[in-house]
Amino acid sequence: MTKLMLLSLLSTASLLAETSQESNVSKPKSSDIPSRLEEGYGSDELLSETMPYIPDVTTQERIKFYGDLRLRSQSIVSEDANKPGQENVFRYRARIGMDAAINDQTKFEFVLASGEGDPVSTNQSAGDSFVGKNIVIDVADVFYEYDYHSFVRAGKMKLPFYRTHKNQMLWDNDLRPEGAFVKHKLFEDTDITAGAFMMRNASETESKKAVGLYTVQAIQHFEKFRVGASANIYDTLKGETPNVSYNSGSGSLSPKDLSKGNSLDSNGHYENNYHLLELFAEYKVTDNFGLGIDTIYNVGASDKNYAYNISAMYGDLKENGDFKMGYYYRYTEKDAVLGMFSDSDFMGGETDSKGHQLMAGYQLAKNTQFAVTYINGVQQMSSEPEHFQRLHLDVKFKF
Repeated sequence: MTKLMLLSLLSTASLLAETSQESNVSKPKSSDIPSRLEEGYGSDELLSETMPYIPDVTTQERIKFYGDLRLRSQSIVSEDANKPGQENVFRYRARIGMDAAINDQTKFEFVLASGEGDPVSTNQSAGDSFVGKNIVIDVADVFYEYDYHSFVRAGKMKLPFYRTHKNQMLWDNDLRPEGAFVKHKLFEDTDITAGAFMMRNASETESKKAVGLYTVQAIQHFEKFRVGASANIYDTLKGETPNVSYNSGSGSLSPKDLSKGNSLDSNGHYENNYHLLELFAEYKVTDNFGLGIDTIYNVGASDKNYAYNISAMYGDLKENGDFKMGYYYRYTEKDAVLGMFSDSDFMGGETDSKGHQLMAGYQLAKNTQFAVTYINGVQQMSSEPEHFQRLHLDVKFKF
């Protein structure tokens, strides 16, 4: 099924390319097209908007190298019986990558990152007697742009989905799905996207079925307003065991730990399917201030299946001395999203939670940012509520 979906996406892109000459999109002259980074495409700045990433490399450059290092002081205060009291950790994340221009329309991306194979984190914690840390393949994909802001991407890729004010209620920022994805600019202000991804291959020895993720998203852009909807369908998850194999050998974590708050039966299997319908809207009040809302409803579960995120963003991070502030209020019921792939920081990465998240960033110098994130809320809100606090102090360097 998944292979057929992947082939279908690629053939659809070919047909779209053939018909692009008849599209209702008015294509600007090359001299009138602004930098993609200026448009927000490809930008990875703190708290920035997230549009589908487009490799910023030309055939004249051929290959472009880039990378970043984030140093983090992390403090967590939790009432969790398994992790009581306060935890203070120094963590870091390092990534280095390259974009290569195969031709004017086709690009190749490759990124290596620190990490243990966790699907939603490439952080490493200091300590453990100075032992060496692992490196993983973070991104390896091919990008083909068949029309202005219309493209196909295949491989292991950066998140290709639009998210209101970069909120991570549905997808963690570090998630790298594997499969194929098509984005098509249907009209001047309308984007349609579709993707098919392989989450897990079948295994007869472990009695596991193949699990795929199929997504469709539509976005309508107005002058100061943006609305959209998406459907994100995981097939055959009900009755399956949560599974992640970490490079560090910690794949023996219990199904309860891996489920990240989702409902499991007495055998440690998912009780529900995850067929997620999403509606979102974003309003630009002024050039520097915006409001947003994102709602999710899991039709694969009959109870505890609703989530929402309210956001507000002010400021920008471009020039030295710039600052930006953000706020989320998030409410996520137990089976509203697949916990394995949602925000790994908010409430310890658990669903069945609610709370506040405050963020602030300051541009210290060129390619250097300082950021503070504070999270305060409740875990296990439907059963035995536990207070949770998290503080991050980050310094990020980019090149």
